[in-house]
Amino acid sequence: QVEGDKGAAFLDRACDGDASLRREVERLLANEGRVESFLDAPALAVVAGQAAEGLDMEKTTLPSNDRQSNDAYSSRPEIRVEPVAPGLILDGRYVIEKELEQGGIGVVYLAHDRKLRNRVVIKTLMERTCAKSERKWIEEKFRQEIEVMARINHPGVVGALDVGALPDGRTYLVMQYIPGQSLRVAIGAGKMDLARVGGLIRQLGHALAAVHERNVIHRDLKPENILLQQSGGAEYAKIIDFGIAKVRAELSATDEQNTIITGTPAYMAPEQLCGRAVTGSE
Repeated sequence: QVEGDKGAAFLDRACDGDASLRREVERLLANEGRVESFLDAPALAVVAGQAAEGLDMEKTTLPSNDRQSNDAYSSRPEIRVEPVAPGLILDGRYVIEKELEQGGIGVVYLAHDRKLRNRVVIKTLMERTCAKSERKWIEEKFRQEIEVMARINHPGVVGALDVGALPDGRTYLVMQYIPGQSLRVAIGAGKMDLARVGGLIRQLGHALAAVHERNVIHRDLKPENILLQQSGGAEYAKIIDFGIAKVRAELSATDEQNTIITGTPAYMAPEQLCGRAVTGSE
């Protein structure tokens, strides 16, 4: 963040007389500190303020990523299905233990795999979805997430283990259970040792290289989506949540004309935030 006369002088030099660029940078800077994550404020309201200039919100959709903003859909037609409750057994194998968290389109459960006798994570679409047009987009993104995770086999990326169907027909994805905390929690615990930071960055670099080799762009890389696992006295970073990932081969002229704004504003590239096509931003 740049403030005062020094900040204005810096922007003058950096923008080199480009008034349009200067306005866009000032708008982004003004909103930088207003959002910690989608869990802190309704995402739709945040992005509406950030992208008020030059963005036709009637042609874009922003799936929320917090519990509160789901209430915005309460007046729209909904599809209600049977909830997933503790004790439910899926395909005679996975026993639901408890709900772990909810996002904008999905809900994640901790479950016990009776066949392998270990814990796994079950992810499926939320019980309540929004209007039909948005529901179609949500279902497509979940299908794409499953396909993306099936492409990637790397120790730095949470692994996909199985897929199945809930009693009501919703697809569910079975993933590795990673015991440990997120990088966000580790950062919040206090100053991190430089050697530790360097090691984590190195691991994440290798993992992202493997993701990119499979022509996948994560598009929502942030501390909340990195889990830290302790094993054998060492710490390992694992990337999770490919819910809004893109496959490069699928990017086309259509994406340039109808880009849906998705991601966490504080971690989005300017072109991603403004609804322009993004071919490389993480």
